[in-house]
Amino acid sequence: MTNLSLLIACFLLIFVLNVADHVEARPAPVDFGDSDNGFYSLFVFGDSFADTGNLPKSHLSESSREWYYPYGSNWGSQPTGRFSNAMVDRFRDLVQDGTVTRHNLHNSVALVAISGNDYDRLSNVSSTDKMVEFIEKVTSEIAKQVHRLKNNGVSKVLVNNLHPVGCTPWLTRPSNYSGCSLRGNMGSYIHGGNLQKKLNATDLPFVFHVDLNTAFSNIVNPDPKSKHDFSKQFKQRLSPCCESTDPNGFCGQKGEDGKDLFTLCKNPDEFFYWDDVHPTEAGWKAVMQQLKGPIKNFLGVN
Repeated sequence: MTNLSLLIACFLLIFVLNVADHVEARPAPVDFGDSDNGFYSLFVFGDSFADTGNLPKSHLSESSREWYYPYGSNWGSQPTGRFSNAMVDRFRDLVQDGTVTRHNLHNSVALVAISGNDYDRLSNVSSTDKMVEFIEKVTSEIAKQVHRLKNNGVSKVLVNNLHPVGCTPWLTRPSNYSGCSLRGNMGSYIHGGNLQKKLNATDLPFVFHVDLNTAFSNIVNPDPKSKHDFSKQFKQRLSPCCESTDPNGFCGQKGEDGKDLFTLCKNPDEFFYWDDVHPTEAGWKAVMQQLKGPIKNFLGVN
């Protein structure tokens, strides 16, 4: 199974940024951010795709499941509880009180990784107009926070678009994992278009759009005419490795008698998705294989 803290943090951040000893992500010493020493500061903001912090451990529930088996079974068999958000306001405070210095920010990279948690509330909204209106608010807020990061001294910002949400097991389960939800993917498409307009790379050269949508689609919903088949390694692209036996349940759920209320695949590497929304470690590797080149080019890393 995949451990969520390992996924983006390792593959999108450390794996991509820590190349040829040019870039490093770790607790910052006093002189961290000194380009003469080849170090760069890294700041991450986002939801569970980035696992930017921990929620407190509590009794097993859908929102605390990351603290319990089977999460972490491929990471020392120990769940780590990574499933939380960071706030730009807190980052601003760290800059203002001197915890993060302007010296740290001189050569810095911020990752704004949004996977769609804001859109959970739209699952029961039937009006397309209301969906579009809400997407407009979400993308406007993302753009606002990116500008705030720049104004607070961050040199470069990576911002991902939205993966094809309609192809996540959460939305493919009703069709027995036979196809993607057109409505879900439409929302992702609108989100990406809005965000692109609000953060135009020509006007804002310090921003790079990480194209998660294309990278995911090449695997879970590939174009038959494409020359590159990134999906061939996965026997299951739309169904999860860890699946609740209850359509309204969650991976790792247990009954009152302590029995598992979920099934677990034997080989997660054959599945693109680990649970109803998050990819497996193998899934993230396949995604990063497509993204690492463009990201390295943007950062000027060989």
